[in-house]
Amino acid sequence: MATGARLLIGCSGYSYPEWIGPFYPEGTPRTKLLDHYASRFDLLEVNYTYYRMPTAASMERMVRRTEGGLVFSVKANGGLTHERDRSESAARSFVEALAPMVEAGVLGAVLAQFPQSFHPTKDSARYVNWLHRQLGDLPLVLELRNGGWARREVFDWLRRRGIGLCNVDQPRLPGLFPITSMAPTELGYLRFHGRNAARWYQAEDPGDRYAYRYDEAELLPWVDRIRELVKRCRTVMVLFNNHRDGFAPANATQLGGLLRQADVGN
Repeated sequence: MATGARLLIGCSGYSYPEWIGPFYPEGTPRTKLLDHYASRFDLLEVNYTYYRMPTAASMERMVRRTEGGLVFSVKANGGLTHERDRSESAARSFVEALAPMVEAGVLGAVLAQFPQSFHPTKDSARYVNWLHRQLGDLPLVLELRNGGWARREVFDWLRRRGIGLCNVDQPRLPGLFPITSMAPTELGYLRFHGRNAARWYQAEDPGDRYAYRYDEAELLPWVDRIRELVKRCRTVMVLFNNHRDGFAPANATQLGGLLRQADVGN
C-alpha cells in the first residue's frame, strides 16, 4: 500500500447553534458557519443526508461555497442503512446527488452507518454487497455498531470487496464495536463519538450521548495508531462526532496539534 498518506481532520457536521461562542465567533450568522468551518478544517462529514435525501443542488452549493477547500464525507441516507428495503431508486437518487462532489474531486467517502441491530449474518453481508454495487465507484466506508463484526474474516472480506471500515472511539460497552485501527482499503477512517457510557443508551436527548470532551491522555494513544494508518493508506480521515457544546472542533484542533508535534501526516 501507499505511504505518506494525506491526513485530513474535521468534524461530523458543522451547523450546531451551541458552537457559536465555543467555536464560531459570537454573532456569526448561520449563513457564514460553513465559511468559518472551512477556514479551520480540511474535512467535513455531512450528516443531514442521513435524515433526508440530498439533492445535487445542495451538494453543488457546498462545493461552491468552500471553493474546493474541503474534502467531504457524506453519510448514507437512513433508507439505505436502516430501512434497507433495497430500493434501487433511492440508491440512484443518492448517487446522483453526489455527482457535483465527484466532479469537483472533493468526495472523500460515503459513510454507511449501520445500527447495532445490524448483526453479522449472511443476509447482512448480502445487503452490504448490494449497497456496494449500487454505489458503483463511490468510496464506501462501513460503520458497524455491532461488535460481532469485529472479526478477522470480516476485515478480510471488506478488503476483498474494496470496502473501507470506520474505526470508532466510543464507550467500551458490551455489544458495541471495539476500538480498532484497521484499514481494509487505502482509505483509513476514524470517528470519535466520545466515551459517555452513562448516557449511551439512557439519554433523554439522543445528542446527549455525544456530550463528552476528550482529554489529552485519551487522545495521545491515537497518535501512534494514526501514524501507522498514514504509513499504510493513501488518505486518512479523522472525524469528531462528540458535537455537544462545541467539544468536536475543540478536540479536532487538539488532536491536530498533537499529530503535528509528533510529525505525523502532511
